Amino acid sequence: MTKDEELQALREENRILKRLVAELLPLKEHLAQANVRGRLHDSLTKLSREDRILVTLWYWKELPVAEIAVIMGKTEAAIRKRLSRAQQRLKELMHESLDP
Repeated sequence: MTKDEELQALREENRILKRLVAELLPLKEHLAQANVRGRLHDSLTKLSREDRILVTLWYWKELPVAEIAVIMGKTEAAIRKRLSRAQQRLKELMHESLDP
């Protein structure tokens, strides 16, 4: 194989590797996101039922504290405090899920 042929083969190999990386990178990101979603789901199930409802109303339904207070029959101050504690607990559970 001549030097030009070797160089051409290396360039072709480089193009193939770049294309492969470009195709696999979204898969890696998707798997990483799926892993986070799975850990989040597992962590949410470990919260109390009331905290799960609160977190769901706040993050997924994006309801304001005032509406959540009405729904849950609590004061706004109580909802803010409970939400703060639920967020902290969820954060701790997510970190625990990273430890082997």
